[in-house]
Amino acid sequence: PYLTLEDSLQALDTLRSMNITVGAISNFDNRLHDIVPSLGLNKYLQFVVTSEDAKSSKPEEQIFEFALKKSGLKNLKPDEILHIGMGSSHS
Repeated sequence: PYLTLEDSLQALDTLRSMNITVGAISNFDNRLHDIVPSLGLNKYLQFVVTSEDAKSSKPEEQIFEFALKKSGLKNLKPDEILHIGMGSSHS
């Protein structure tokens, strides 16, 4: 039921080649930790944070603080973080 888009894998591969830390932050539950590897995305992501992990959800600040700690990046400034959001549509 899940798939990845070709151009997204190319973008992730480019980021990986540039040694840029990439993670996923999601309001999904902990099943995401199994879904990511099943899609082959674990080789691109240094961390995955779910709202269940953080006991918080987007857009609350706590989930982003949890992700920052999970990233292992020290002294990271807010202007050094790129957030790419994805909305959902309901039909």
